[in-house]
This record gives sequence, structure tokens and C-alpha cells, in this order.
Amino acid sequence: MLTLEGQEDVAGRSQGSLKSLDLGENLYLGYVPTERK
Repeated sequence: MLTLEGQEDVAGRSQGSLKSLDLGENLYLGYVPTERK
């Protein structure tokens, strides 16, 4: 399941035995919390 803030959840499967993700660029997940006053 892939969930992005403000977007619909996405789920899926593909055929084959490969269990890795090969990206052409860096992928960053998460966020950096900040304190705003």
C-alpha cells in the first residue's frame, strides 16, 4: 500500500519473482519535523 498525504491510497501487484525497486534517482521517504512559533 502506498499512501501520500492528500491522495488516494494505491495498492498493486506485478508478476515475476523480482522483489526490489530499481530507481534512476534517489528516493526520500518521510519528513523533517520543524518547530514553528
